[in-house]
Amino acid sequence: DGTKLAYVTWDHPNMPWDATELRVASLDGGTGTPESARTDDHELASKGDGGTSVLQPLWHPRTGELYYISDETGYYNVHRAGKDDGPVLPLPHDFGGRAPGWTLGQQGFAFLNDGRLAATFVRDGKSVLVVADVASSDSGEATDVREYGQDDGLPSNFDGVVADPTDDDRVYFMGGEPDAPGGVYSWSFPDGSG
Repeated sequence: DGTKLAYVTWDHPNMPWDATELRVASLDGGTGTPESARTDDHELASKGDGGTSVLQPLWHPRTGELYYISDETGYYNVHRAGKDDGPVLPLPHDFGGRAPGWTLGQQGFAFLNDGRLAATFVRDGKSVLVVADVASSDSGEATDVREYGQDDGLPSNFDGVVADPTDDDRVYFMGGEPDAPGGVYSWSFPDGSG
């Protein structure tokens, strides 16, 4: 709603894959700038234990809740701020994307127009798209989890899912095959099952 800014910060010598903090700053309504410039004045939205990597904050478009990627379980799983129940997709896979944590703009997950979470990971060398309902559960874990892969018409390797703003059943991503150049893909859920 434009009243808060989520950001990731870390203290040298730590790097983003070592230990980071997710902070939320309140913004001045008139100027859109943080009310305070001091990081310590901003709310700590993740477990700042000094050994957890937190990346890719993203606000849920319908609930306004803050989601992020964290390696506190040993995998880069998707978490919801304010919920200490663990990851929303407790799977033994990394959802952080293929690029290193310091790459700006990288997003291993997105929200579809209807509020469901879409995330990618790699299993046995091939990319998998997971779509799950994260807004209906107050307990923290996602419900109605569905997986899509090559058998559903996706390329063997893809990342960076973006939802189509006008079509609930379409996503875009960067992808490719070992024997073909990479590119931007448009993909629709089979039979509207997304």
